[in-house]
Amino acid sequence: MRTKSITSFEEILLLELIGKEKDYVERKSTDKGTNSRKAEAWGRITNYFNNHPEVRKRSTEQLINWWKNTKKNAKKKVSSDRKSMKKTGGGPKDNGSKDDNLETALGILQDQLYPEENSNDCDADYIDAIGNVTVKLERRN
Repeated sequence: MRTKSITSFEEILLLELIGKEKDYVERKSTDKGTNSRKAEAWGRITNYFNNHPEVRKRSTEQLINWWKNTKKNAKKKVSSDRKSMKKTGGGPKDNGSKDDNLETALGILQDQLYPEENSNDCDADYIDAIGNVTVKLERRN
C-alpha cells in the first residue's frame, strides 16, 4: 500500500532539516567515511522528522527519495528558467507558478546549480550571475 503524500508542513520541516545537514547530504564523494557520514546525517534527519508530533512517520529511504525528486524538480525549474530567458533574448523571464518549497530547495542546491567564480579559471569572466556562459571572441593577429 502506498504511503500518503508528504504534506506542505512536512516539506517545510524536511527542507529545514536537510538545509542543516546539506554539507553531508550533498557531498559528492563516495568513499567509505563519507558514505558513513551521509548515512548518519540521514539518520539524524529521519529521527528528528519522525519525532515531530505533526508528521506521519517515514522511513529514511522515503525521505531520501523525496529529496531526490525535489532536487530533480528544482533542476528542471532552473533549466526551464534558463530556456525562458533565451527565448526572450535575455529579457524578463516567464514567471510561471511560484513554489516556495522549490525555491528553498534551490537555495540548498545553489552550489551545484550555479557555478562559483574562480579567478584562476580562464572562463571565469564569461559566466554571469545566473550561470549563463558568454563567449567572447578575440581577434588574433
